[in-house]
Amino acid sequence: MKRTSILFILFLSLVSTLVNTSNVVFFINAIGKSHLDFGDSLIDSLVERGHVVDVVIVRVNNLVKGHGNSKASKFYELESINGSDWSKLSHLASPFEDRPFTFNGFQVYNKIGNALCESALADQNLHAFLTSRQYDIGVVSVFDYCGIGMLVKSEVPSIATFNALPLLSIQTVTMGLPNIASQDVPLFYSFDLSTLYGKFWNLACWRFLNLIRIPSLKHEQEKIFQKVYGDDFNMDDIIDKVDITFVNSNEVLERPRPLHHRIQYIGGINLKDPKSVNIKVDVDSSDNFGTQIPSSVYPRYAVRNFVKVFKKYPEYAFLWKYNVQPGEEKLFENVGNVILLDWLPQTDLLYDPRVIGFISHVGLNSFSEASYSGKPIIAIPLFADQPYNARNGVARGTTYLLNKSKLTEESIDNGKCKETSEDVS
Repeated sequence: MKRTSILFILFLSLVSTLVNTSNVVFFINAIGKSHLDFGDSLIDSLVERGHVVDVVIVRVNNLVKGHGNSKASKFYELESINGSDWSKLSHLASPFEDRPFTFNGFQVYNKIGNALCESALADQNLHAFLTSRQYDIGVVSVFDYCGIGMLVKSEVPSIATFNALPLLSIQTVTMGLPNIASQDVPLFYSFDLSTLYGKFWNLACWRFLNLIRIPSLKHEQEKIFQKVYGDDFNMDDIIDKVDITFVNSNEVLERPRPLHHRIQYIGGINLKDPKSVNIKVDVDSSDNFGTQIPSSVYPRYAVRNFVKVFKKYPEYAFLWKYNVQPGEEKLFENVGNVILLDWLPQTDLLYDPRVIGFISHVGLNSFSEASYSGKPIIAIPLFADQPYNARNGVARGTTYLLNKSKLTEESIDNGKCKETSEDVS
C-alpha cells in the first residue's frame, strides 16, 4: 500500500517541479459510492502531503448522494436535470438473473454520459469553477472522454486518469495499450478463453468494442464539443494530452497481460488499517455498506438455502449483513449460529484471526481487502467488475465461485458450482 501511494505522489512531483504545492482538480464520474470512496483515498493522499485539491462530481448514477468524505478544499456537483436513467438499468432491477451483458451493453452508459457532457459544457458555473485556480494537474475517472476534454480546454497542463475498477477497455484504447483478444477478456464480460466457443465470442466482442463502440463514443462526444468549440475541435488531440493512467488493482492479483509504463497499478492505496473488533461493541447501524443491491431483491430460495447450509455447521458462527424481509422471521428462528447485522466493520473483521472465510459479491474493494488479509473467498459475483474479480481469485487459488442464478443447497455446501462457458454476468 505504501508503494502504490509513493507511485501516485512521484507522478505529481515530476510534473510540478517548479512549485512546492500543486493545485489539483479531480473530475469524478459518480458511478457508485465505492467510486467516491476510492477518489477520497487519492485526494486525501495528496492533501496530507500539502497539495490543494478541488473536486468536480458528475452524478452518472443519481442514486449516489453527497460528495464523499475527502479533505478537498471545494466541490462542484453536476447531475442530470431530470435524473439519469441509472436506476432503470437491468443489472440493478434483476441482479440475480443469469442475464448476459450484451455486446452493446455500454451504450446505455454512454448515453447517460453524453447527456451529462452536454450539461457540463453548457454550465457556466462549472467553467468558472475549473478556471478559478491555476490547476497544475487534472485527475479524471474515465468512463468517457468528456472530463478529459473539459480539463484540457480549461488549460490544465497535465492529465492523469483513474477508475475505481480494474482496467477498462476505454482506458487501454486511450493509452494505446496492447489489447489482445486471445489474452484479455473485456471488463464486464466473462468469456472462457480456454474454449473455442469462448475465444470466438471474445474476439467478436473485442472487435465490436475496439472498432465500433469506443470509436462511436469518441465521435459522439467530439460532436458535442464541436458545438461549443467549433469544427476544429479534435478528440484525438485531446486524448493525446493524457500522461498516465492509475489502475485500482494489484498486479499480483491480476492475470498476465501486456502493459507499458503509462499504466500504473495503485490497488490497495484505499485500504484502511484494521482495528481490533468486538462484535458486541463495535457493530452499529449504517446504510453505507456493500454493493448497490438491497436485501429485498435477494432470491428467497437462495436465502433459505444459505440458512439450511449454515445450520449444518453449528461449530461456526456466520455474521451476515442482511435485513430480514417480511415473512422470513421464522426462517431464522432457532438458528443460533447466524448473527444478522445491519452493518459490520468489514476491514476489521477480515483481519481478525477468528474469521476464517468470506462470502461476498467481490466488488473490487471487498476482493482486495480479503486478498490482503489472506482470507479465502466464496464469491457470488453479480455484475460489472465482480465476475472479473472472482475469476482472478479463482486463478490465484483463493476463491470458490458460485453462480448467482444457481444458489442451490448443494452448490453452497460444496463451495462451488459449475458455470458453463457461455455464462456472461
